[in-house]
Amino acid sequence: MRMSGEKKAGSRRAVGWMLVLCVLLTLCGCSMDRKVIFTTGFREGEIFRIGNVGCFQPELMVYLSSMQGRYEKNFGEEVWTITRGDQTLAENVKDTVLASIAQMKSMYLLSKEHDIKLEKEEEEKVSLMAKTYFDALGEQGQEYLGITLEDLEQLYTEYYLADKVYQKIIADVNPEISDDEARTILLQTIWIYTWRTDNTGNRVEFTSEERDAAYAEAERIYALVTEPGADFAGIAALESDAEEIIGAYGKGDMDARFETVAFTLEKGQISPITATGDGYCIMKCISTFDRDQTDINKQQIVEQRKLETFGQEYDAFVETLTKRINAKAWEQISLEPGAATNLPDFFAIYAENIGEF
Repeated sequence: MRMSGEKKAGSRRAVGWMLVLCVLLTLCGCSMDRKVIFTTGFREGEIFRIGNVGCFQPELMVYLSSMQGRYEKNFGEEVWTITRGDQTLAENVKDTVLASIAQMKSMYLLSKEHDIKLEKEEEEKVSLMAKTYFDALGEQGQEYLGITLEDLEQLYTEYYLADKVYQKIIADVNPEISDDEARTILLQTIWIYTWRTDNTGNRVEFTSEERDAAYAEAERIYALVTEPGADFAGIAALESDAEEIIGAYGKGDMDARFETVAFTLEKGQISPITATGDGYCIMKCISTFDRDQTDINKQQIVEQRKLETFGQEYDAFVETLTKRINAKAWEQISLEPGAATNLPDFFAIYAENIGEF
């Protein structure tokens, strides 16, 4: 099976809804995944407690129904038949929601450490958002979630304060990103791999004799592409072990040996045979600079550094908090297919009134 080359998957992550809460789950570590204590002694309907702040079932159901509704609107109710390994998608979404709301509660507590409060105008926005969501639920939705207007006001308050503490901590993070650091180049590539997959899908490295044969093959192809008037793309389509023969690459995306060669090429220049961790590669530079993509990369690099700056303080703070989860109550939470399709989206209402967080 052909595979793409050295580009790392996910090296340029999209910044979308629930930016901080979702990204920080991997960047900082999930609040409910570390030092979790399963215990009794919870208040009625309490799912977990972080520090002195609890999360009750109606709050968690607001998050869960919002995420569930997005899945069902985009993919239909049949999406819940999907499994990931030994876990269903429904179980995966449920765990993600637990981690997200735990993250928000932790950030809310961090806002108190910074003595951050809502201004009067912000409190008015909270009241408006809560009423908008509550009214959109209708009686049936209100009963299904078990949520009150006061619950929603508190939930939006906590979310808003989590947003504000993030903005305060990253306020001074404005690094200067050079064009060269964010530069994206466009390459055509031919790959001769020095590994194969076995019957179980595991990678098996070539023997030294097989590597020699692969290099000889790379030399044969190199001779073809360096002939006057040679069609590099056409030869690549026939000869490359990779499915993709053209791609955009930024610094940090690739094997260091690949990157060293790639970023020294001039437009139209063909590289020598380059040995990497995956095998041998021959590159042709199509473009040495993409202004639009470079500007996008700059913004993504800045956002990532902001997340890392926040994450350092957040991690240290979370380590000081006790975390307890009501195992029995958590196990009873279920995702009912179709139940959230027509319910309002908690996060969309926040974005409409405040902006993306």
